[in-house]
Amino acid sequence: MNEYQENPEASSSSNPNFWPYTLLAVSFIIIMLWQIVLAVNAHSMIQAQASNLNRVSSVAQQTKDSLEKIVVDLLELSKSDSDAKAIVDKYQIRQTAPTK
Repeated sequence: MNEYQENPEASSSSNPNFWPYTLLAVSFIIIMLWQIVLAVNAHSMIQAQASNLNRVSSVAQQTKDSLEKIVVDLLELSKSDSDAKAIVDKYQIRQTAPTK
């Protein structure tokens, strides 16, 4: 008879390549799972940053519009008020064509 058939427990220990390959495969699976977890986390962080960018962009546009209104009002006021005229002259504020 074959010696492997007599002792079934000896099959895994008699093959010297079984445990190294098993440990290598388990290590590879763990590393791949860790990479997947990192990729999912990075993807969620990128989506959060994109939504923050959209929010900040809209706030910046609102701020820009408000400042443009203030500057236009200051230029209109500078026609009749000397203090406003002094501010316009000091900072060399000029009205150009709208950028919209």
